[in-house]
Parts: sequence; structure tokens; C-alpha cells
Amino acid sequence: MPIGHSPNADGLDFNQLSDPSQATALELDNFEEQLPTRQLLKITPGPSADEQYDRLAGIFRPVFSQIAANAKDRDLNRVLPFEQVGLLNRERFGALRLPVADGGYGARLSDVFRLLIELSEADSHVGQLWRAHIAFVENVLALDDEALRTKWIARIAAGQIIGNAYTERGAMPWAP
Repeated sequence: MPIGHSPNADGLDFNQLSDPSQATALELDNFEEQLPTRQLLKITPGPSADEQYDRLAGIFRPVFSQIAANAKDRDLNRVLPFEQVGLLNRERFGALRLPVADGGYGARLSDVFRLLIELSEADSHVGQLWRAHIAFVENVLALDDEALRTKWIARIAAGQIIGNAYTERGAMPWAP
């Protein structure tokens, strides 16, 4: 059997299906071959969920549900998730790791990862958008320069989101 072909679909070239100029997600969704139903098994590493995680999840799960509701349509129509990021920002998702005294939620890193897993189950594109922000926040929390740390914590608590461009050559992430 040639590479890229399936014994279940004679004459169908799967390499062609994966070429965006040759096929769309809608065509793949209408593919008639019966595939096994995805069974999601939640195995999240780290300590078991507790009251703190349950409290945080209670805040964000309704937002995750809204995000999941139209994720497929956004993907099919190549709609960027500005509204979904805004929904998360309204609940201050970016301030998860900040101390409560500084306007954050005081979440543990394991709580953040668990919430990211749940968010990514709703829409993996939206989940991955937060990688740079979360890494930046961790760097801010580890800063020795108290004035700089205070400045960035205030910005993050106020809802500013750090994007991937801060890591580009010539970027000055610590600039005012």
C-alpha cells in the first residue's frame, strides 16, 4: 500500500486531504469513514484538586463553556479568538499567579496548568495563546528588582496581556 493511503478509503490520498489548498476542515468533518469516538480521560498530574482549585475552576469554567460553544465554527471560518481572549481577560485569567494582595488569584502553578488543560479542551487555540503570558508572569514574580516587579505586577493585575512578540529579537520586554 502506498504511503499516505488507507485500506479503508480506496483512492483517497490523505496527504492531499492535509493540504489546506486541497481540502477544508468542513470536508474532513464530512469524511464518511467511521472513526472511533474520542474518549477523553482526564488525568491531570500533580496534587488532587482541592477547595482552591475548585474555587478557581468555578470562576473560569463558565467562560470555558462559552469558548467551547463556537470553537469549531471559529476554526472552520478562521476567525481569530479576540472575543474569547476578552472573556478570559474580563475574569482576569492573566492574573492567576499574582498574589491576592497584588490583585491576583494567588493560584499555584499546578492550578494554572490544570486550568490551561480545561481551557485547551474547550479550544486548543485559545489555550496556547496564554503560553507567553504565563511564562512572562513567572519571570516577573522572580524579579529581584522590586520596583520593576511592582510595576509589572500592577500592569498584569490591571489586565495587560503579554503576547509572543516579547521574545522577538530586539524586543525589550522590561522597557516601560
